[in-house]
Amino acid sequence: MKISQILQANRSFRRYLEEDKVPLQEALRWVKNLRYTNSMRNAQPLKYILVDKPTLLEKIYPLLRWAGYLKDWNGPEKGERPPLLIVQLLDKDCSSTARFDEGLQLSALTLQATEAGYGCCILAAFDASSLVSTLAIPSRFTPLAIVAIGHPKEHVVIEEQEGENIKYFRSSDGIHHVPKRKAEELILTIPEA
Repeated sequence: MKISQILQANRSFRRYLEEDKVPLQEALRWVKNLRYTNSMRNAQPLKYILVDKPTLLEKIYPLLRWAGYLKDWNGPEKGERPPLLIVQLLDKDCSSTARFDEGLQLSALTLQATEAGYGCCILAAFDASSLVSTLAIPSRFTPLAIVAIGHPKEHVVIEEQEGENIKYFRSSDGIHHVPKRKAEELILTIPEA
């Protein structure tokens, strides 16, 4: 697959085939590859915890907040939850911020998973203090994001945005619709002097 195809396939999936496990060795390879991403000041302050054990996943699922625009949906039900969660952490002993590194590595992670045929969802809305307690995360680390990964159980389509409405929605047939700005809106033309 070309990078442009992977970018288009790299959507936020929120329902998964929970029984289809993601091989931990494959996920470890993706995370190890993140060390090759650019890093502001070359601080490399990000660390990761991979969670695939059902007993731990059961404790973490209730801490996650899914799809803020879908007000009547509280997240995936049993059988459609992600079989793998990867927690991104800031190591405050390395840097007080991960300003650009955070997004670069999240994107690199989800692009690798997408290339391998998985779907992902980057979650920034979660109960961080309970997560720290559940995973016994040392105080020098701050959870920044959680990436849900698995084989998607839903279909996501990209649509051209009409007007200023950026809200994704799920139609009655269960299809998840994501409006994207028109390509022409991304590039500004500066008048010649």
